[in-house]
Amino acid sequence: MNKSDNQKIIMTKDFENWIKQGDLLEYYQNNPDQQKTIFSAYKSEKEIIKLKDEIGLSDWMSDSPKKEWTDSDYLEMVVAIKKARENKIKELDDELSSIEPSEALAIIEKHLYGLEKEEMHAEIEMGFATWTDWHDWYRKYLLCAKDYQQKRLSISPPKKQNRTTYQWQGNTNKELPELYSLMINEYKLIASGTTLEQFTAIFTGQSTKNIKPIKWLNSNRLLAYFLDCAFSGQNWQSIAGNGKLFHNKTKSLTANDLSVAKKGYVDFGQPKDYEKIDLILKTIKKD
Repeated sequence: MNKSDNQKIIMTKDFENWIKQGDLLEYYQNNPDQQKTIFSAYKSEKEIIKLKDEIGLSDWMSDSPKKEWTDSDYLEMVVAIKKARENKIKELDDELSSIEPSEALAIIEKHLYGLEKEEMHAEIEMGFATWTDWHDWYRKYLLCAKDYQQKRLSISPPKKQNRTTYQWQGNTNKELPELYSLMINEYKLIASGTTLEQFTAIFTGQSTKNIKPIKWLNSNRLLAYFLDCAFSGQNWQSIAGNGKLFHNKTKSLTANDLSVAKKGYVDFGQPKDYEKIDLILKTIKKD
């Protein structure tokens, strides 16, 4: 049986403050049949606030307790929560499908561990007041994803791969020297010590075994934007991550770093200096 089915409504201080802020206290006290619905709305809102940085609903949520709640307000919140959860699952699906099964399993285990800690906290502190049906469903999703990745791993065991760098789509002899010159001299996107030979090796399908990585001087988002534009349709995050092809100021960039960077500009708009990348690619592709 789902734990939330037998859940008792606990009037915590936080819950009491929440219904007071929303002018719901009198309504809550006078309508016992609606108390479960109101409590569910409270739990859902707490969940959304917790995830606000991931789903971008903080502005809407910060205003909602200040007004008198109506049926349309509840509906709006339900729709927002549904969309946020769908986005969360899609983002994780995309990430898991772009990496090796062993890497995917490690990420899934991290999420499951986080849920276990959250459940323990709910049991100790609030008697499941912060544990919702969504948490139970999300755990089922993670366990299904884990089972799928384990099957992938057993069907296609890891093989020693001959990993290669990117293969430039175009005239490499003409376009790569121009790309190198623009990035290193004109726009200062890569370290000044980068050689043309080192740069060319990153984009001509070379074995990654002895590759010297490029030091990228701008943001991870701008690098992701460049790779996405130049190698659209390819698994460019994994190529960079597996080959350790790029370093920023502090570390070697992984496939996950670049996936997160892409999500950043997809969610919040094109990265700063994206015009430079557009102009560079337009310039080198001229006949």
